[in-house]
Amino acid sequence: MEKREIATLPLAPIYKTRLHTGGYRTVCDLSKRGADQLSKDIGLNIHDCENILQVVENRKSCSPRSALQIFKEEESTAAIMTFSEKLDVALGGGIRNGMLTEICGVPGVGKTQLCLQLSCDVQIPAVFGGLEGEVIYMDTEGGFILDRVTDLVTATVRHCQFIASGENDKGTTKLQLLLIYIQAKVSAMTVEKLLAGIHVYKCHDNTQLLAAINLLPDLLHQNKKIKLVVIDSIAFHFRHDFEDLSLRTRILTSLAQTLTGIARKHNIAVVVTNQMTTRVHQGSDKGSHLVPCLGESWGHACTTRVILEYERDRRLAWLYKSPCRPQTKVHYQITKDGIRDVVNSTVQQQNIPTETFSDSSVENPAKRQKLL
Repeated sequence: MEKREIATLPLAPIYKTRLHTGGYRTVCDLSKRGADQLSKDIGLNIHDCENILQVVENRKSCSPRSALQIFKEEESTAAIMTFSEKLDVALGGGIRNGMLTEICGVPGVGKTQLCLQLSCDVQIPAVFGGLEGEVIYMDTEGGFILDRVTDLVTATVRHCQFIASGENDKGTTKLQLLLIYIQAKVSAMTVEKLLAGIHVYKCHDNTQLLAAINLLPDLLHQNKKIKLVVIDSIAFHFRHDFEDLSLRTRILTSLAQTLTGIARKHNIAVVVTNQMTTRVHQGSDKGSHLVPCLGESWGHACTTRVILEYERDRRLAWLYKSPCRPQTKVHYQITKDGIRDVVNSTVQQQNIPTETFSDSSVENPAKRQKLL
């Protein structure tokens, strides 16, 4: 691919002419050029240069990769911790970068709380296992409550300070230097800094939401620190504002493709929340049960789906769909400090065989698990 001539790429003739005049002959010549430098070299605006580089990148992505390469890439993919150890284990380390993750559940079960927790955790320094990133938070339901966010941010800072205080200053010079580095990171981690790293967009209708999503590539290009995009919730403006269901399906399909592409291209985590609706079986003895909103097409478009539900008086997180992890159910709780494991719980993590599990909350889980 690197030796491929530019003349063979699906570019407009004017682009090929400018590239040839600027001394670009092969894809390899473009591999280390940014849009700014390319614009200076060939005299086109930055937008045109970004389109050229995007065509080259798309052609590279079509090149075959071995299964071993894919395995190593997945193993090295970063993840955002949830502060629930059992849930992190079930997810394979946390919410994975490069994927579109959907969190479903009934009102009050903790969807927004989990999103707010992730918005704090993505900013944790790398020395503590975090990504040192920032977050774009698109709020469609008004669930972003500043007082609650402040509580979670304060708890996150306090947690990291507690870990740093437990380090021993005795040992080799290298360990002492590491301790100094950790202390410096903790000192720079303040409530004000974490609050500044959460960029909130209030979307009052589907038009504003779509506009904000279309602006994401530019926002991510301007701020390289963004490691998480949250949409809470994706269903709110699409449940009642559309009479044409076929149009809604087309928009949602395009939306899912856009969000998945953004997650992969920028290697960030994209998290959306979804509501639940009642599905009634006509003419059968199955009655009715709760399923995620927006239909089957949307459900298949998401890379990972986590369903939050109640089991008696306890909250339960069900990893319902994942490309690399088995279906799993774990208990969690919501405390003043955020999402945590259930303390002194005798309930153990359950691995649920897809072909034998039966639950009334989702229709035909075996079928959905296979259609990834």
